[in-house]
Amino acid sequence: MTDLAIIHFYPLEEYPPIQNLLDTISKHNVICITNTSSKKFQYKNEKISIYRYKNNINKNKFSRFLTYLNFHFKTFFLLNKKKPNNIIYYETISSFSAILYCIIYNKKINVHYHEYTSLPEYRKGMLLNRFFHKIETLCYNKYFTIYQTNEQRARLFKKDSNITSNNILVSPNYPPKNWTSKKQINTKTLKFIYVGYNLEPKTSYIVEFIDFLNNLDVEYIFDCYLMTSDNFPTHLINNKIRIFEAIPYQNLNKVLSNYNIGIILYKGHVPNYIYNAPNKLFEYIASGLEVWYSKEIKGIDYYKKDSLPRIISIDFKTINNSIIKNISKIKHEEHTVFNCEEIYKNVLTRITSH
Repeated sequence: MTDLAIIHFYPLEEYPPIQNLLDTISKHNVICITNTSSKKFQYKNEKISIYRYKNNINKNKFSRFLTYLNFHFKTFFLLNKKKPNNIIYYETISSFSAILYCIIYNKKINVHYHEYTSLPEYRKGMLLNRFFHKIETLCYNKYFTIYQTNEQRARLFKKDSNITSNNILVSPNYPPKNWTSKKQINTKTLKFIYVGYNLEPKTSYIVEFIDFLNNLDVEYIFDCYLMTSDNFPTHLINNKIRIFEAIPYQNLNKVLSNYNIGIILYKGHVPNYIYNAPNKLFEYIASGLEVWYSKEIKGIDYYKKDSLPRIISIDFKTINNSIIKNISKIKHEEHTVFNCEEIYKNVLTRITSH
């Protein structure tokens, strides 16, 4: 019998936190159910049985609908075969088969939300996802644990969901302990990096940031490692501003060590981004980078730091050279580093010990 089943509809390769969870709990009897990735690389963990289904969500609407149904049909029958005592699923789209199994067999159900989705966003979203969320809301008070990534999101979620039980906990998206390194910013050449799914003008300050770079009076490079470059303003690319394909998460720390400033460019156009402390923040911190983030992202304010390497909020609409002036006079103080091992050990202990 399986101790824990993890259901994660979206490919693991696109979500570092689920990879870190699997690496941390791989000594236990765990299965993971997910979809295949279109990326060249694939997350591997020989100690965990990972079941991947074919993913057609980039096809037409009917193909996507069949993909969702096929995923939950196969997942439900696999759960019946493996008979896990505990289930944790990620995001509403992964919920249906998990809820059905736990109701029928009276098993503990848990959910982790990578993102915070407001009620208006659910109402505007895909019909099937709205249906799944309706089922979730009817069952929330029976859930064993509901995980959000920070306190602000947890409060918003509780208000939205009218949950009366105390089953909402926080599980931040920290990187592994072995990422920890120390670095001092080099002002001779500013080496900026952005790591993420994509960068587009509609939802980020990529154009404003590149305008700032083009007016810098010091040497710089700016590299972007992206899952997709769709809608990136490619006309702004030059020999100092470059795009790279996403790399396996296990290699990211080595790449980050070649830079000294990590950038977070979200515009804060929806609550999910406003109340966000993304995993890239903690990955930058663990790798010893200075962090510049847009002032709209209130979820990062708790981690602000004025000493080098700084963690500072930026108005990217008005950013100018003053941000790097007299930087040598600022005192140096190492980052407080956060790691995922203790977080996920606590998650596993809570889920499997009752």
